[in-house]
Amino acid sequence: MTMKMTKKPVGFGTKYHHNIRNLVGRVSTYRFSIREIEKELADALKPQFPRIEAILGQQFEEIRSLRQEIMTLQTSVKDLNSFRDEMRKLITGFLSSIPQVKNKKHIAGQVTENLLVKNLKAETEIKGLAAYSDGTIRYKSEVIPMRGQLNDLCRLFISQPGRLFTCDDIKDVIVNANRREMTTFSTISKYVSELHSLLKQCFGREVIFNHKKVGWRFKP
Repeated sequence: MTMKMTKKPVGFGTKYHHNIRNLVGRVSTYRFSIREIEKELADALKPQFPRIEAILGQQFEEIRSLRQEIMTLQTSVKDLNSFRDEMRKLITGFLSSIPQVKNKKHIAGQVTENLLVKNLKAETEIKGLAAYSDGTIRYKSEVIPMRGQLNDLCRLFISQPGRLFTCDDIKDVIVNANRREMTTFSTISKYVSELHSLLKQCFGREVIFNHKKVGWRFKP
């Protein structure tokens, strides 16, 4: 899919730049239902308690309170790692109400990770390459490890495949405002080249094309 644009899309610039950076670790997109939480707890506890569904069934109000605490946590914790840690503590606290549960912290960590992974959503996607709601970039669901500026750059390319992005377009997104003037075309080119090396390993071919001192197109 190719989109032709001659002007910068609405939102480009400092504000858009900060919004893109905040996608890494954003936690406000998670929506956990009571049923989802109950199911993950049951799956994790079943090896210890074969009849755990009956036990959890009697704790509906407690699970509802746990869900509310987790949802409230999203409004106060902006960093994903902090959210994960605090969510794990809440679930550990809930498990303390069930007598004789072993390895509470381990089980709470397992439940937390399962809930986070199952609530992931692809925000933009093109041919298997997707930017997810937890800030990661994934190819066919596998995370591609990359540093922040490459993550921002990849999101930009995924958002408008086929568009010719100039050096200034890219600087607006991946470079802090007070450093843009001193950032050269050569520096941006190195970022694009580094990202391209990662993406070639995924697609097995060239996917970013250089247009002689003008800019780059992402055409997977």
